[in-house]
Amino acid sequence: MEKTNIKTGEVESHQKAFHSGIEINLVGTNTDEIYSEMLKTILERLATFQRSGSNWIFSSVVSLDIHMVKYKPLKVSSYIPLPIALKGKRAIINLQNTDVHCFKWSVTRALNPKDMNRQRIDNGLREKGEGYNWTGINFPTCWKDIDKFESQNETISVNVFGYEAEIYQLRISKNTYKPGRDEPVNLLLISKEEKQHYCVIRNISRLLASQASKTDHEREFCLRCLNGFPSKELLDKHIDYCKDHEAVKRQFP
Repeated sequence: MEKTNIKTGEVESHQKAFHSGIEINLVGTNTDEIYSEMLKTILERLATFQRSGSNWIFSSVVSLDIHMVKYKPLKVSSYIPLPIALKGKRAIINLQNTDVHCFKWSVTRALNPKDMNRQRIDNGLREKGEGYNWTGINFPTCWKDIDKFESQNETISVNVFGYEAEIYQLRISKNTYKPGRDEPVNLLLISKEEKQHYCVIRNISRLLASQASKTDHEREFCLRCLNGFPSKELLDKHIDYCKDHEAVKRQFP
């Protein structure tokens, strides 16, 4: 980048780095499309920098570096016991599967709750599971497969949360709070060493209460920012604003 000192006419140069976003490059990926998207991001950031009033203007490209790391996709396996801190909350259904279909069984149980033996994968659960469109869904199931599942099941939205001492968002569906998506599914992804396992969150208020407030009163939680509200009316007012922003969890000092 270069800029000229108006008083002296001296030209000053400085190397400035502009980064693209991260892209996943698999065997079947179109690398031309990846390059175009990365280039687009860099040019947008360059334009923003020049418009910021710094008086720097683009001069030349000094170098172009591509950083690569081995892609480690989401690995989901068989049953994992719940962490001790979550067991007592009575907010999670941990399906006791012996296969790699815990996403399928968890989604099916979330949409078909029962009072007794919720964690069992019985014939009734298997039969209910066949009522959804699983065409082309891979097991274990990664984010891209969840996107596909939502597109094939138009009334369902799937949100995934993680746990490391506290609950946080991993995947908040773009369809959450959209009209017509009246079958929300909230899942918890737990891990043990190399294993990962989907569970059903049956009561989000009970799960989040202790980390959001010192009281045990039930609250209505926004899934996009994990803020709690004392009533559904206040939550709805908040969602009108929050749904237009990225899903983030606010943390204060």
